[in-house]
Amino acid sequence: MFPLFDSRYSYMAVHAWQRMMEGPSAVFKFMADQLDERITSPLGHEFYRDNAFQRGTAARLRLLQRLTQSYNKPAFGITQVNMKGKDITVYQETVFETAFCKLLRFRKETDAPLPRLLLIAPMAGHYATLLRDTVRDLLPYYDVYITDWMNARDVPISHGGFDMDGYIATLVRCFEFLAPDFHIMSICQSGVPALAAVSLLEARKDLQELLPTTLTMMGSPVDVRCSPTQVNAYATKYGEDWFEHMALSIVPEGFPGERRLVYPGFMQLLAFLSMNPERHQKSVSDALRHYTQGDFQGEEKISSFYAEYCSVMDLTAEFYLQTVRVVFQQALLPQGKMVSRGRLVDPKAIQKTAIFAVEGERDDICGLGQTKAALTITENLPEEQKSYLLVKEAGHYGLFNGHRFRNTVLPALRQFTSKKNGREAA
Repeated sequence: MFPLFDSRYSYMAVHAWQRMMEGPSAVFKFMADQLDERITSPLGHEFYRDNAFQRGTAARLRLLQRLTQSYNKPAFGITQVNMKGKDITVYQETVFETAFCKLLRFRKETDAPLPRLLLIAPMAGHYATLLRDTVRDLLPYYDVYITDWMNARDVPISHGGFDMDGYIATLVRCFEFLAPDFHIMSICQSGVPALAAVSLLEARKDLQELLPTTLTMMGSPVDVRCSPTQVNAYATKYGEDWFEHMALSIVPEGFPGERRLVYPGFMQLLAFLSMNPERHQKSVSDALRHYTQGDFQGEEKISSFYAEYCSVMDLTAEFYLQTVRVVFQQALLPQGKMVSRGRLVDPKAIQKTAIFAVEGERDDICGLGQTKAALTITENLPEEQKSYLLVKEAGHYGLFNGHRFRNTVLPALRQFTSKKNGREAA
């Protein structure tokens, strides 16, 4: 029993606090703008090059604004991509949707034929826009699609529930839309349902045409028993009843999904922040220092990251609890014991879809070996259909974002997918 706290009503309190802080946040922004030399000085910021006090005050007001403001879903904002030295227009289109997911395509204004790649975004608290730079880096080489999962608070309860089985079924519907001849790339949490979907299709001889040519898995918790991390320890420390009582809450009135039981995004954000508080404190200090010294580009780089980082979405309670139980507490998939809607999910059934496992040397979310386990449990997949890459010095986020993704992972991905299409990467 947990008599001193009931998380079911925490959402109501947090939402009330956010509404109350809208006014102060606007005031902090106004005051920071008045001290921002880039806005107020007609002579340019060089005029204030020695005014560290003004900059420092503006920086702290800007920090207060960001701590008190509400963060909505960001936009992808990808309108152009450079291909072989030429800027190509990009159009974002919704090509398929359900109540809980939109399948987006980033269509390019070009006739150049490119392999289709489905980027499967994780449903782990952040929006698919967290993969914005990943999409941008992939666009010159692939016809890119992405799963844009809905914020559970925005889905009316009349649409019913959504659990991991629903996630797997949605992926199969996306495969059906894209088939034949396409590739999939799963990030973090999405690796488990992606591998499950492929396993279920491989077991069905009448659905072989829906199989992806390749499955790339990046930092995915396939077998959390390998090199357990702080995340794994937290998930196994308590029983499911504890998570149900301490982590779930009811969406308050005013949202389309009011009265739906969810795992709120703010809970996940607090969990993320609590894992590395020293690192986040240092980032805040660095941002203040950059701004005070007039290095606005350095400050903006940090601030833009946290604007995305603080933009979180709610997960349905049933999806969250099933993920905790199946993936983190019982590790059913690598043991061949996972069941989805009455059907056994058997990775040994995979014989056609090639698998590429990618891990980061310094990943503190998904430990070494957890993703590579996918190559072990797919016993009947020929060895020449399996590939592995360990990215030196890379943390979890660096696997799919930044220079290590562009310079190390992406070339290996292109080589892997090109070979499976019967051609070498250019």
